[in-house]
Amino acid sequence: MTDAERAEHRLLRTALLAHGFHPGEGHRADGRPLGWILDARESVLRGSVLEAAGRLLWALARKDEPDTVGGVGVSGAPLVGAVLLAARADGRDLDGFLQRPAAKPYGLRRAIEGRPPGPGRVAVLVDDLVQSGSTLDALARAVTATGGRVAAAVVLVDLHPAVRRGLGTSGVLVRSVFSAAELGIRGEPHRTSNAQSAGGAGYRRTDLDGAGTAVRLGDRVFVTISADGGQLICRIGGEARWCRIVGTDVTAPAVGNCGETVAVGNGHGTVIALDPASGTRGWRVDVGSAVAGVVCDPGREVVYAARCDGVVVAAGEGRCRWQRRIGRWTATAPVVVADVVVALGPSHLVGVSREEGQLRWVVPRPPGPASTLLMAAGGSVVVTNAAGEVALVVDAVTGRPAYPG
Repeated sequence: MTDAERAEHRLLRTALLAHGFHPGEGHRADGRPLGWILDARESVLRGSVLEAAGRLLWALARKDEPDTVGGVGVSGAPLVGAVLLAARADGRDLDGFLQRPAAKPYGLRRAIEGRPPGPGRVAVLVDDLVQSGSTLDALARAVTATGGRVAAAVVLVDLHPAVRRGLGTSGVLVRSVFSAAELGIRGEPHRTSNAQSAGGAGYRRTDLDGAGTAVRLGDRVFVTISADGGQLICRIGGEARWCRIVGTDVTAPAVGNCGETVAVGNGHGTVIALDPASGTRGWRVDVGSAVAGVVCDPGREVVYAARCDGVVVAAGEGRCRWQRRIGRWTATAPVVVADVVVALGPSHLVGVSREEGQLRWVVPRPPGPASTLLMAAGGSVVVTNAAGEVALVVDAVTGRPAYPG
């Protein structure tokens, strides 16, 4: 998976959990309450998220070499459009179609809008969620009735991938960007408990990645783990001294401000600064979008956060000081060298001033996957690729490349 795909996965996952996941809400058709509901439309109908969703779905569908992409109703319409645009950007000019619940009683009286699939044409079906699969199964059978062939169905979230072999009677393979488990959601949405009926939580959120990332400050080691809501833990000599819940999709910690600040960012778009000794919260700032990584200013109470959507934000003392877009996405924490903040975008390495975020220099990123920013001796910034090999060395002050020369 490329850095761009990782950033888009994180953006979509954050949007689904922050805007679409509603524990203890929603009702079944018979009026009974649901344990939870995932409303993907509430998440996806946002410009950057819809664009990312289209690219991720197209990545799943590309291998089938479809001629057309189809969906059903309100949930399918935006995703069909997004996939068509993603395919077009990838050099494939496809057709799209939408199935209505019933043919219109006026106009052309069609049940399928757009160019209907026909004999010899290969279709891929798209939707936001699949649970029982009945909606997509009915669409697959409608496509087959026209003489077309359904290669696969691609969805954002498959709620039951462990037991699914194919869609109903059509047997169409389902591929998904996420399963419910990969979003950290456990339990059946239709199952309610006494706690839910009383307004409690009838679901369980877990995070699959229990492995942490750590940074050291003197004898203190700060570790972030994703379990139990996202935690920042301070350890001394292997013993936990304090623990704070800091939000899901928590970044690696960073220390700075002459050792007086430890900071993290999270998938909800929040940067949090704490006292390293006690874990007492100093301040928190909403930076507007999921955070890929943070770095602390070495001498001031300022934290520089790289957002997943390609914006670097300077946050401090409870407010945003400045922000600067450096590309369509970022996937690593920035670094600070002298008076320059350096961040890695999809096509360039960008240096901006620490004080005001003014653009200082832009250096093209070398070809191939680059994944990590490191600060080297002598005031240079080193970009390594996924194999750990040095791909680029730049003087942080001047922006002059030292390697490759």
